[in-house]
Amino acid sequence: MADAVRLAAHPHAPDAAFASRITLRRGTEADAAMLLPLINDAYFVREGHLFTGPRASPEQLLDALGADGSRLFVALHDDQIAGCIRLVLRQVSAYFGMLAVAAAYQGRGLAALLIRYVENETLTQGRDTMHLECVQDAGMQPYYEALGYGVTKQTPHDDWGARSPWTLVEMTKRLR
Repeated sequence: MADAVRLAAHPHAPDAAFASRITLRRGTEADAAMLLPLINDAYFVREGHLFTGPRASPEQLLDALGADGSRLFVALHDDQIAGCIRLVLRQVSAYFGMLAVAAAYQGRGLAALLIRYVENETLTQGRDTMHLECVQDAGMQPYYEALGYGVTKQTPHDDWGARSPWTLVEMTKRLR
């Protein structure tokens, strides 16, 4: 837990020069080989003290790329994969997850840019509520709160190959 507190993040907007070099596109199966280590490395930094396995398996990533209602968006910086985020459209709301930013691009506002992108995409698709889940012990809850997300549920767990008990936090934000 001490590591998670030390790693707590706070959102900030990317500087204009950095943001102007970011392009976003829908991920494809051809991206999987590059995305899987990026996702697992990014999550290991925050959750490695708690969980023993990788965040995503190849099968989970392929599901994120191809499941009905699921879209995985890839952020490119000068044509290099810099991050990704999954958007799942539900009947009346949406969910985002699998948010990951490559180590070289962390702290530059890319995560906030990705979240803003899927929030706008959600509104475009006729939904006005976004949901997410995070591991409280990973230190990201304050980050999401600073972006306007509020806690709707907290559930203690001791599964997923955890080294110790942990808490799943469900969060929601009204987009309009």
